[in-house]
Amino acid sequence: MNHNETIVDNSAHRVFVSVVSHGHENHIINTLEPHRWLTEGRGIIPAILSNLPSPELRKYCENYGITYIENSQPLGFGANNNKVFQTLKPSYGVSDSDFFFVINPDIQTSGRDIESIADQMHKEQLPIAAPNLVSSNGVPEDNIRTFPTLLDCILRFTLKSKRSCIEKTDTTKTQKVDWAAGAFMAFRASSYMAVNGFNEKYFMYYEDADICRRALKNGLRTYYLPTISAKHLAARNSRKIFSRHLIWHVESAVRFTLAR
Repeated sequence: MNHNETIVDNSAHRVFVSVVSHGHENHIINTLEPHRWLTEGRGIIPAILSNLPSPELRKYCENYGITYIENSQPLGFGANNNKVFQTLKPSYGVSDSDFFFVINPDIQTSGRDIESIADQMHKEQLPIAAPNLVSSNGVPEDNIRTFPTLLDCILRFTLKSKRSCIEKTDTTKTQKVDWAAGAFMAFRASSYMAVNGFNEKYFMYYEDADICRRALKNGLRTYYLPTISAKHLAARNSRKIFSRHLIWHVESAVRFTLAR
């Protein structure tokens, strides 16, 4: 380290957390409980965006002093999280020492773990990171993967193949990965800004792989943090045959694999 560099103390950084609701009021208020983060962690600033107006979420946010944003028309995953960041940036003066976390409504985590992730990223200078996502029964999920080929995507749809998934071992060391699932992603604010956020051409699915690939091209790696876990109560809507989620998934997979 250059001794002329300014060292930013852990207490100086803030963690901005984006939560996007698609009718997930009950999950957010009773399971995710972002209001608890305000006292469990240090410098955590959650923001909730409702993809359609929600009086229930608006009232919840007002009661706890949480930033509330709502759309008049639904937007995609990337566009919604970009909107949260662009709303917070001028309001709070988001700086390079801050963090921007994207957390789905169907996640169970704590302010302590959010703070721990930010502290570890600060200490190890990690641009992008993801915790160990596990199911409600504690079974590790495949939230860290290698960049897939079109064949990988086809086999995943048809045979539930996990060719592009990374086996989670008993290691306790931080490890480099190609990309991490968007259900829980942690960015240094500077890294998020460096790649101009998510690519809004993806309505849903693979925008997480896309942002990690674009970051990698800019020398910004993604890392897996095995010692910090969070529960994912996933709906897996894209697995339902002929659902619009499956259509979005297929469209995004083709877009991602052909954009190499």
